[in-house]
Amino acid sequence: MTVFPFTLNKQNIIRVCVLLFLMTLSFSTNCFNIVTPGKFYQYQADSESLVLGGLYLKAQPDYKNPPNLAIIRYPEAPNNATARTQNAYTIYSENPPISDDISITNYVSQFGIQTVILAPLQRIGIPLFGLQLFVSFLFVISVSILCLLYAKVFNPFFALAFTLSMTCSVAVFLMVHNLYWMCFLWVLPPIFGCCLYLCSSPIAKIASLIGILLSILLKSLAGYEFLTMITLLTCLPFGLAPFFKTPQGSFWKQSDFKWGFIAFCACILGFALALVIHAPMRGDTIISGLMTIFEEDVLRRTYNITNHVYSEAYQKSFDASTFSVLMSYVTHSQTHFLFGLPWICFVGLNLFCFWGLYQKYKQHHPTFTRDALTLFYGAAISISWFLLAKNHSYVHKHINYILWYFGYVPALLFVGMNTSMLYRQSIVTWLTTKRNMDF
Repeated sequence: MTVFPFTLNKQNIIRVCVLLFLMTLSFSTNCFNIVTPGKFYQYQADSESLVLGGLYLKAQPDYKNPPNLAIIRYPEAPNNATARTQNAYTIYSENPPISDDISITNYVSQFGIQTVILAPLQRIGIPLFGLQLFVSFLFVISVSILCLLYAKVFNPFFALAFTLSMTCSVAVFLMVHNLYWMCFLWVLPPIFGCCLYLCSSPIAKIASLIGILLSILLKSLAGYEFLTMITLLTCLPFGLAPFFKTPQGSFWKQSDFKWGFIAFCACILGFALALVIHAPMRGDTIISGLMTIFEEDVLRRTYNITNHVYSEAYQKSFDASTFSVLMSYVTHSQTHFLFGLPWICFVGLNLFCFWGLYQKYKQHHPTFTRDALTLFYGAAISISWFLLAKNHSYVHKHINYILWYFGYVPALLFVGMNTSMLYRQSIVTWLTTKRNMDF
């Protein structure tokens, strides 16, 4: 089976390049007005301002040992998130010489590999728009490669479902151009996971494992958010792909647990290396830095099992139950669903897919196991962060809805398309059957 759904001739290559260019332009500039301009440029601007602070300081020749991420603002400005963000964009665009008129606060909760990646581009004169275009292009290319691999690992319909989820989601659209989030780093580990599943030679498998480790390392150095989702998405082919070839096979016999576990260990090792690299920024020694990360970041985002004292702003997240946090992501959303549809369509798609799954179960349909596992794995990928990072999910609901679109929504779309095709055939058969009385 060929990966490309078209003939590789000059005309089709030009069409693909034009399509990739338009997608990159749309993700980076909102040129097709997918969302309102105010929402597009203001969404997560506070996070991006940390990268701008680091880039500004790295561009100052007289500033020694600049941090990777920093909060920069004018001291006379109000000390709130909105004012700090506006100050950062103003200072970055005007690029004034460093002085006492600019307040600088190092941001050490993340290592900040973003500025290490972007600083060379800034030094050659690439403006902010060009940097956003660059990260958007990398996301478009990465998603395109992953979708082509999914067509090979699973089937073209699953690849189509993942493509729709990535390109038609408002939540994804708002994040791609952001210099802090660098969404293309979320996609690199699953790409190497597919390569590990598809390749057969030992050298290729070792290269794929190294790719998984290094890409998880890069993502962790950019931020620890959503690592459970990315890890499970990386391991997805080993548990699910065999059922796309033999839908009725045994779960225990068909799942490739060996290589799935090895891929999982590569992800854990990449994360551990990132912690070791990041730790000296948080303490005098690696051990003290790791303890600081655990107490001030891990517990704050997950579960405060040691009763460490935090500010009142986090207290509600500690008191909230895991179930209530999860249900808040199911029953309503602060963003629209695919194609700008209301969130109730997400609930309706769930009901339709589970109804179709129940019908397949009753009829002993050969693809019941495949579809059931697709929904299970998809849900596990998305929900893993909601459950493990309960406090983070409670505080950042406006951000974390994006997790649905990397796991569960593609699964829903695939099962929904399959159910629709089956019942379309049933309806056509019923309409074309000549009977005197249908009721």
